[in-house]
Amino acid sequence: MSHGSEERKLLLNYSDTLERASLIDTDIEEDSMPRRRKSSRAGGRRRKLGGSKRKGVRVNKGRIGLRVAGYQGLQHLSASELIRYVPLSKLRVAAKKVLNRSGKKRTKRKGKKRGRKRKQ
Repeated sequence: MSHGSEERKLLLNYSDTLERASLIDTDIEEDSMPRRRKSSRAGGRRRKLGGSKRKGVRVNKGRIGLRVAGYQGLQHLSASELIRYVPLSKLRVAAKKVLNRSGKKRTKRKGKKRGRKRKQ
């Protein structure tokens, strides 16, 4: 591999009359192969590996960052402030999901099931 035998391609064309250099068009030779594009898969993988982050909700030091209509940017609120306005049924559903994910087993009641007494 001798470097002297290879021809060097010029990138600049110097002009004595204009006293400046101009770029030589190298696009003609590169048309045979398209430019490499960044794949969008890498960004998608990062999002999936990040965990259970949801769009528009961030948790930092026990505070929830939300975008709220009418207010600029992220609003950071504690869970205790928000919980007053969330219905109890929704909290129970959320608690059930968390407990199922943690692997806690449900307890079964022993004995007879009691319902409402009917009026005769």
